[in-house]
Amino acid sequence: TESWVSDMGYEFSDAQSKVINAKRDNILVSAAAGSGKTTVLVERIVNKLLSGEFGINEILVVTFTRDAAANMREKIEKQLRNRIIELRASGVDYSNLRKQLDLLPNAYIQTLDSFCTRVIKEKGYLCEGKSSELIDSSSTILDTNALKVILLESAKSAIEYYYLQDEVND
Repeated sequence: TESWVSDMGYEFSDAQSKVINAKRDNILVSAAAGSGKTTVLVERIVNKLLSGEFGINEILVVTFTRDAAANMREKIEKQLRNRIIELRASGVDYSNLRKQLDLLPNAYIQTLDSFCTRVIKEKGYLCEGKSSELIDSSSTILDTNALKVILLESAKSAIEYYYLQDEVND
């Protein structure tokens, strides 16, 4: 099979380079674990950012695990930083990549459930009055840290309750 070497020195197969250079806006990449999906998508995203085809705030990357989303974000950040260093050294304007790096923390690179939660939090108000049963105004969507605190408090409360029940029954 043919291969292609990126500007950053990664060697990609013909199939991988087709994904990186595909003209379509929306793509689905499905492949076995360890096949280079993240590296290919990072290369695609950074190339599109470099060319100005879109900004990091105009993409959606959905994964199934938090680790995969964090890994994707870290690799994009690393690639952006490396490209900024290269452009700075060659005297080329890198302000667009600097802007993309600044926008990266708020980019839609997350798990499917995190994305859905974010949409409800950010845009749920648009449904008000249209379908009252869709979003209960008294409901709250918990983030991971809040959920951990509530679970810990619930566990403590249950243990105390059953401990006191045993004392009463003795």
